[in-house]
Amino acid sequence: MAEEQEAIEQAEEQTAESEPQGDGTDWKAEARKWQTRANNDRKAWQEAEEKLKAQADYADLKAELEGLKAEKARNEAVAKAAKEHGVDADLLSRMEGDVDENAKYLASRPKYQPVHDSGESRTPPPKKTKEEKFADQFGDFFD
Repeated sequence: MAEEQEAIEQAEEQTAESEPQGDGTDWKAEARKWQTRANNDRKAWQEAEEKLKAQADYADLKAELEGLKAEKARNEAVAKAAKEHGVDADLLSRMEGDVDENAKYLASRPKYQPVHDSGESRTPPPKKTKEEKFADQFGDFFD
């Protein structure tokens, strides 16, 4: 604001020094004065844009920080609840809702003994058609 006032005063001084033309108006001085005002307005506009951009960036960063704080608090609560109730922290962290209630729920579920799988297929063999059953029983006679 002070810069703008100084620039206007300089333009007015230049106007006073220059000689007015036929109608008493020094158009060059007027042009310089308005050019100075336009430049000052442009600078003010750019500063305002920069401030708005900085405010938007600040708001985004603040929201991101709040999200990270909430995530950290939840991770700490999950670790504490998992340790207290003796449940898997990874499973507990994947559940939505209250961490302590979920930990109590997981702790109340029956514990299953680990199953040692020998790698055998547990699916029954496919059912045979009538022709396949007949061929199994009487295939020797036809060979």
